[in-house]
Amino acid sequence: MQLKYLFYALKARGFEDAISGSAQPQITQQGLAEVNFPIAPLAEQHQIAAKLDELLTQVDSIKTRLDAIPKILKRFRQSMLAAAVSGKLTEEWRSHNKYSLSFTDHQRLISESNFKPKAKDIGSAISESEIGWLELCLGHVFSVKSGDGLTAKEMISDGKIPVYGGNGINGYHDKANIVEPTIVIGRVGFYCGSVHLTEQLAWVTDNALIVSFPSELVDKKFAYLLLKATNLNVDSASTAQPVISGAKIYPLQISIPSMEEQLEISLRVEQLISYADQIEQRVKDAQYRVNRLTQSILAKAFRGELTTDWRLQNPDLISGENSAEALLKRIQLERNAQLAGGKATKVKKKSSEIMTPKQIIPVYEALQAAGKPLSGQELLASSGYPSDADTQQLEQFFLDIRQQLNLKTIVRNRLDSTGQDWFELSKSEE
Repeated sequence: MQLKYLFYALKARGFEDAISGSAQPQITQQGLAEVNFPIAPLAEQHQIAAKLDELLTQVDSIKTRLDAIPKILKRFRQSMLAAAVSGKLTEEWRSHNKYSLSFTDHQRLISESNFKPKAKDIGSAISESEIGWLELCLGHVFSVKSGDGLTAKEMISDGKIPVYGGNGINGYHDKANIVEPTIVIGRVGFYCGSVHLTEQLAWVTDNALIVSFPSELVDKKFAYLLLKATNLNVDSASTAQPVISGAKIYPLQISIPSMEEQLEISLRVEQLISYADQIEQRVKDAQYRVNRLTQSILAKAFRGELTTDWRLQNPDLISGENSAEALLKRIQLERNAQLAGGKATKVKKKSSEIMTPKQIIPVYEALQAAGKPLSGQELLASSGYPSDADTQQLEQFFLDIRQQLNLKTIVRNRLDSTGQDWFELSKSEE
């Protein structure tokens, strides 16, 4: 039987019905004896194995590319956020819209609002940038205070009001301590500095900071983007328990554009985030379909659907002595002969004569040592794998073969009429 065919056949079939035991699930020899799988004529086995190699390699390649997209989208979101709060996202927009935010505007809007900055003596003065943005410290426009204590025992499991802690929602309650969407910052723990926008009704615990600011000067959506793009957990690792406070974040440098540009930035970011979210959902859908594709291909292979045309073109290779029935009879005869021979020669060995498992060596070294072409079964044995190699060992063996074929240190030839695979060193390696 072709070794790669056997590997794929068992992979397609699975061993769920061969597992016994509840406390310690295991596959026994008796369980394996009950395992059935389809046997194709030997020549067709080679065709099926080669086709599966080709198709499943393509599936693996697709999986690799799909798995890389979420990381690309994460970098895209980070770059978009950085562009939004630096002015790059609206650079062209500013060339057609002459809005700016001056120091005088800042002072007037602060005085017109009820906002009273808590920051004192935070150093840097307020200045106007070349692009019409105001450069200042976070404490000039933002103020923070801790939420209210609420232990896990005090939360209500079937409550409808989300509870926000150091890293967003961590439970539910039946009461709220804020009554409008509010920006909160994780105050303590590994996720301190993380920024979240709450629902209209929420409870913010003392593990988070509630953010306030003058709405006349800063739009809430832009404020959320600005704080997310700012490294708020600066110096948080200076203590055993990471923690941030107003005193730590107020001196951080930020830039704020006019209200008109803030609204434009928020609109563009929403559009880009929506676009990225749509791509992410499509990727998840594609990953789900691809993950099911392997078993679908294996099922088709062992229903004979991948080799329908080949069978029509090669009837002599699947009939008579080359048929699956003839192959099965030969396998049974060989097995019976092995069993009979094993019983006749079975003697008790001395402890000094007990064989230790052969050391597994790369297929390249096995071919060097043999000095001649080897069939798949011969190469498996020459590489040190046991005759009853398990699935993990077979996967390791085939991975080694594939790598050596890709490196062109070995080659594979079909040298006989049955389509038997033979492996040998490439001419450049001899």
